Amino acid sequence: MTARQADAGLGRIRHLWFSPVRFFRARLEQPPRYLGALTPLAAYIAVTSAALLVTGGKTRRVAEVAFAGVEEAPLPPAWVGDAIGVIATVTAGCSVFVLSALAVLALDTLFVQSGRGRRLVEFTALAYWSQLPFLAVWLGILAWWWQPEPLHLPPGLTSVELLDALSAYQEDSASAPMLSTLRLAASYFWCWLIALQAVALRVVAGFSVGGAWAAGGLLAALFVVAPYVAQELW
Repeated sequence: MTARQADAGLGRIRHLWFSPVRFFRARLEQPPRYLGALTPLAAYIAVTSAALLVTGGKTRRVAEVAFAGVEEAPLPPAWVGDAIGVIATVTAGCSVFVLSALAVLALDTLFVQSGRGRRLVEFTALAYWSQLPFLAVWLGILAWWWQPEPLHLPPGLTSVELLDALSAYQEDSASAPMLSTLRLAASYFWCWLIALQAVALRVVAGFSVGGAWAAGGLLAALFVVAPYVAQELW
C-alpha cells in the first residue's frame, strides 16, 4: 500500500478529527457516498445501545437480589426492558440526526441556497465519527468499572410500593456522580459534532467564518443547551 493510498483510507478519518476543513474539502471533490456516510451514525447508535444494555443489566442484577423472595412484585422479563430501551435509543438517535440535518439544510436554504443539500446531509452524518472515541471509553467504563449502589427495600411494602421503589432506584442510579460526569463529557463531545457541522456549512455551502460560527452557536443552542435545560426543569 502506498502512502497516498493509506492517506485515502485511515487518513481521512484522522483529518476529520484534527483538520476537518481539509477532510471536508477532500471529500467534496469525491463522488457522494451516502450509505458509507451512515456508517458512523449506525456505529453511534449501536454503541449507545450497548451502553444502555450494560447499564440496564447491572442495575437489574442488583434489583433481582433485592427482590429475591418477594412474590408479590416479580420483575418483568429482562428482554422486555432491553427491547424497549434499544428501540427508544434507535428512535432517539435517528430522530436527532434527522432534526440536525434538517436544521443544517434550513440554515443553508435561508442564508446561502448552495444547492448542495445532499452533500450537507452526507457531511452531517460523517460528523458522527467524532463521537465514537468517547463512546468507546464510556462503554468501557460502564462495563469494567461502574457498579450501581445496592438496593435496600424496607419490609412490608406492597407490590405497588415495591415497583415505585425500583423506579426511584433507577432514577437515583442514573444520577450517580460517575454517570452524571459521563453525560457532562458527552455534551462537550456533542458540541464538537456541532462544530463539525458548522465546518461543513463553511466548506460545502460557502458560509463565511462568522456565519459558520453563528450557525454553530444556533445549533448548539438547539441541540445541547435546550435539551440540558429541559432535563433540568423536568
